[in-house]
Amino acid sequence: MMIVMLLVRVILSNKSSYKRLLGVRGEEAQKILNCLQQLLCGSTLKDHTLRSHLLAATLRLCDTSGTYPVCLTLQGVQYEDKVVTAGQFGEIRRGRFQNKPVCLKVIKLYERSHIGRALKGFTREAIVWKQLNHPNLLPFYGIYQLDDRNGRVCLVSPWMENGNISEYLKVNPDIARRPLIRDIVFGLDHLHAGQIAHGDLKGPNIMITPAGSACLADFGLSSVADEDILRWTTLETSTRSGGTVRWMAPELFDENDKIVRPTLFSDVFALGSVMYEILTDQMPFHEFAQNHTVMFKIFSGEKPSKPPSSAWADLELTDGLWELMDLCWSFEPDKRPTLPDIIEKLKADPLNPVSRRRARHLPQKPNQDVNVQSFTSMGFQVTESHQGEVRFSESDIELLKGLID
Repeated sequence: MMIVMLLVRVILSNKSSYKRLLGVRGEEAQKILNCLQQLLCGSTLKDHTLRSHLLAATLRLCDTSGTYPVCLTLQGVQYEDKVVTAGQFGEIRRGRFQNKPVCLKVIKLYERSHIGRALKGFTREAIVWKQLNHPNLLPFYGIYQLDDRNGRVCLVSPWMENGNISEYLKVNPDIARRPLIRDIVFGLDHLHAGQIAHGDLKGPNIMITPAGSACLADFGLSSVADEDILRWTTLETSTRSGGTVRWMAPELFDENDKIVRPTLFSDVFALGSVMYEILTDQMPFHEFAQNHTVMFKIFSGEKPSKPPSSAWADLELTDGLWELMDLCWSFEPDKRPTLPDIIEKLKADPLNPVSRRRARHLPQKPNQDVNVQSFTSMGFQVTESHQGEVRFSESDIELLKGLID
């Protein structure tokens, strides 16, 4: 493995070798992508800068070659015909893999000719998702191709019986909210540390584990948001930027109708609105039914309404938390706090009586591993675990050597 790592370092640091790498096609591209993905999956890669460059090279080679690492694909996934829910880029189905319940996020396609384009977008999300390992990020198992007439593809992850945070809080209204906010912030901080924007942070994209912890899902979907693929959406609240109106930062609304990519700054704006959801049990701008009205208000610099003082006695909301949310909603992106800043402000803000009362009734967690991390022994991770030490063939090494001047 060391010689392959050394060769890859040389290739990524040399302009002509890197260009040659991106020009590889066919079977050779497949072999190289498999090598790069094995390096990314290896636990010995501790150099964060190299990992970032390696990930970027993998994504670029996927784009230029039209293929993706075979280790991302799954076989033998069973799934139900019934659609659980439909969303912006597809639909959710329930299934089983290695006798465990899984969630299938299926691309919504109506023409077989769209598959290649869609697969490229989903592959980007899959590769990014596969690199992430954190208790507050939903794990990724792999890509599976359905056996329907269009041969649609889907992303496979654990099935979360508790549903998303919006559903969970409706069923469990007296659950402590501060620990859930902390989970969300920690998960988003891990994404941002890798310079990855979530792009669509909102209650329905935050899942609840069996232990009652929150974990982020559906990050990276903005990479799929191009003009052709947007024709497949059925969710009217979604925009060309890949986000959802009530949680979106003003800079994502482009008056010229251009696609504006989400950023770390726009994630922070959305985080403020997620905190609003959790702490008030209301959607941002809940007073307004029409999304175009909400869009105008956000673009004009208006912020979600502050609950009346009479309502605070039943909420975990504090002056400190409202000030933090208000900072997250700053119109100018660079005026918004970073995730480390937010973590410190949350730590410094004392619990109010409602938070203290709810904290006393938190469910016992004798085994802290009964959270999202416990799922990593299932599914896709199992298919990797029996492989043992990562090994590369002589032909792999010779192929990489051939890219170097």
